[in-house]
Amino acid sequence: MERLGLSHVEQNHSSVVSALGSGASWKLEDQVHKLMFRQESLQRAKNENRLKYEMQHCRYLSSGDTKNDNDTSARASLTEWAYNNLWMKSSYRHSTHLEAEYDHATNSHKVRDRSKPWDDHSCIVIPQGIARCSCKKRVAFEFQCGHEYVIDKCFQMDKYHPRWLNTRTYETMGCSQVISVANHEYPMKDRYQMDEEIVDLTKKALHLVWMLSQH
Repeated sequence: MERLGLSHVEQNHSSVVSALGSGASWKLEDQVHKLMFRQESLQRAKNENRLKYEMQHCRYLSSGDTKNDNDTSARASLTEWAYNNLWMKSSYRHSTHLEAEYDHATNSHKVRDRSKPWDDHSCIVIPQGIARCSCKKRVAFEFQCGHEYVIDKCFQMDKYHPRWLNTRTYETMGCSQVISVANHEYPMKDRYQMDEEIVDLTKKALHLVWMLSQH
């Protein structure tokens, strides 16, 4: 980095000592745990600053409803392109022209354009449960299309492929997004849950090393 001297090293050490407290003289496993927690806090603050920048400088289309919580969630979660082209145009605005009803006989939802009859061939049928809409755009772009939105009645981030999430959301949620396997979607472990498991395993490994060193 073309830095001379030890000032940058000492500065980093001082900030670590200040964050950990007690002279940063903890047991090894506690030291690792506290350092990981510190790094997570720094990353969280970085993500919050990035979100503020994106909300202020990105050119988002307007839904016309400033009190729409779904629109707010979509704006905070998706990239500018995904928000404007997928959520706003293909989901939110498209859903205003659609109507859905539940068919108890087939245990499925039926979605139609308001200008067409229920028996029209263009009607979309979505089975109740984990099944997704079969429309071409939903399959191609892997997002919550207008047909699904008119049924769900709310923005569902887990129905968007991770590539449509903005940097902050992607880094925060990470593995909590769903993956598509043979047209079925399965939830994965939350990133924070995985971090806790890693820390726990690290503590056990370090404790084992310490026990072995005493013999």
